[in-house]
Amino acid sequence: MSNSSSDSVPTATGHSSPILTVCGVQMDVAFRQPDVNLVRVREQAAAAVGQGARLVVFPECALTGYCFETLSDARAGSLTAESPEIISLIQISRDLGVALMVGTAFAESDGTLRNAVLTFDRGLWIDTYFKVHLPFMGLDRFVLPGNVVHQPIEIDGTRVGIHICYEGGFPEVSRCLTLAGADLIVLPTNWPPGSGVSCRVIPSCRALENRVYFMAVNRVGTEGKFTFIGNSSWCQPSGAEMGRLAPDAEGLLIARVETALARQKHLVIEPGVYEINRIADRHPELYQAVVATVR
Repeated sequence: MSNSSSDSVPTATGHSSPILTVCGVQMDVAFRQPDVNLVRVREQAAAAVGQGARLVVFPECALTGYCFETLSDARAGSLTAESPEIISLIQISRDLGVALMVGTAFAESDGTLRNAVLTFDRGLWIDTYFKVHLPFMGLDRFVLPGNVVHQPIEIDGTRVGIHICYEGGFPEVSRCLTLAGADLIVLPTNWPPGSGVSCRVIPSCRALENRVYFMAVNRVGTEGKFTFIGNSSWCQPSGAEMGRLAPDAEGLLIARVETALARQKHLVIEPGVYEINRIADRHPELYQAVVATVR
């Protein structure tokens, strides 16, 4: 197998299937200092490319920080499409020949505030996702939710779905991403103390439920009243955890995503005796309660 960042392997049908090398960057974030954070993003992206990464994923609000205490503070600390840091990310992706997913507090052209993950690839801004499910804390107290589940984007033949932090606790989101074709689901997050169960359970559970790769990318360091708990991890479609970083140190989490494995939803353990398909074996007609509006 080649060590290049985007390989392919033969499948049972004889066709090649992509392999994507992905890096999650667990980093500290300087609150309301996007220029400082941009320098770290550039350094860590270059280090990730040096380890073969074709896609580099950063934590939630990696450019701006998260723990805003007032609306005016959040508004002043948000970036726009014209911010020099955003323009620089486009250039970094071009210079490194890499795809970058970077979280930020973001102000739209009409002033609407969002919790966003922006994706750039080889000098193009290719995707913007706005967090839909919002807890009442930090930045999320002051932003409007997005109104669509992310549609996976394709990076060298691998389809990647995005959701943010709190949304990992909503299994419907990962299932929708899977049904839309995601091979890999990434969760840029800011897990604080008290989220230990989430960081241990959610990645494996969502990977297993959907037969997809799953990567959670958390931050470390202290911001406001919170000291973030790291523990970034990635799992195979079986749910098996393949890598985890420390709770209190920066680091790079390297994953190899074999697209064919994520697309193999029908598992034949013993033909005609023991077979499962977590997608085809569903009964959506029985799940109306899942989408009922309850307040």
